[in-house]
Amino acid sequence: MRRNERVLLRSDHFLLANHVVAGRPILPAVGYLEMLLQVLAGSQDSGSAGWFPWKVRDAFWLTPLRVNGEESHAELEMETTPQGYRYQIQSSDEGERVTHASGFLPHLKLGEISPVKAIDVEAVRRA
Repeated sequence: MRRNERVLLRSDHFLLANHVVAGRPILPAVGYLEMLLQVLAGSQDSGSAGWFPWKVRDAFWLTPLRVNGEESHAELEMETTPQGYRYQIQSSDEGERVTHASGFLPHLKLGEISPVKAIDVEAVRRA
């Protein structure tokens, strides 16, 4: 099964506004991962809050994703396979499809899934 999500990228979003190269906002690597998390979190049931049942494997950042003007669009394409999810993040640049990132999220066995540990931010600041 294949799923496509169209994502609006605004130049004033904090990830883009703080990552400007040669005067143009460029999506940092964490932005691609954030896209994945948003789509995958929407597919989780409510009983799985605080769990992250995926590991990113074979992640490739191929071409910078630049925001032209105030906003641009990107597409997250996810394909379900028996082993997990294969993804690509693409955009159109002057009519040509450009792949910016790709990777794989394998299905994990129950023993490989662990709860996400909370970080005590105040303790980190004091250290």
